[in-house]
Amino acid sequence: VPLCASLRLSDLRSDLQTFLELGTRDCYRVPASFIPSVIIDGGANIGLFTLSMARRFPNAVLVAFEPLQGNVDVCKKHFAENSVRVRIEKSCLGARQATGKFVRRDANRGSLTDTDEGLEVNVVPLSEFVSNTPTLVKLDIEGTEVAVIESFLSNPRPNVFIVGELHHWPENELAFLEILDRSGWTATFFERDAVCVLFHAFPRALHKTACG
Repeated sequence: VPLCASLRLSDLRSDLQTFLELGTRDCYRVPASFIPSVIIDGGANIGLFTLSMARRFPNAVLVAFEPLQGNVDVCKKHFAENSVRVRIEKSCLGARQATGKFVRRDANRGSLTDTDEGLEVNVVPLSEFVSNTPTLVKLDIEGTEVAVIESFLSNPRPNVFIVGELHHWPENELAFLEILDRSGWTATFFERDAVCVLFHAFPRALHKTACG
């Protein structure tokens, strides 16, 4: 069934980039062998990843995190037009429950900041939204992924598969891999550039299932 999506003239460059990454190809290479009951889209932007996963896994519960109201409005429009039921959380994923400052660089790029500048947003830990059911997590959270994963893996997570972007990977890769190793997880990397690398992270026990 074709999906219906629109691009905003006001944010055409950002929306077109998102469409090319998620609307024309599976840039995160989500494995067909891992069947999630819950899909969490961290950094949903205009909802294209959630839409594609809804078509691929029609029985999954969908949760989308997006802090910017303009993007939330487009998500709601896209989900309604495609008859997809999604729980939308107008917040950022973080290491702990808090409020924070979010700096918007453009419609598909922004991040939490330690300064007082930016939009005040609600920050919630990923652990609040993951139970023991098989869960697929997408993290496009612009630099906070190491802290989020470290907090999340403080408890065993045997049924979770994470796809995402590791920003500033030359500086963060070692710490990222050490966190995974302590928790009995492993990772694969692909599509590296100077700043960002895409990754899969999952428990070692899932390796044969996820990558077979």
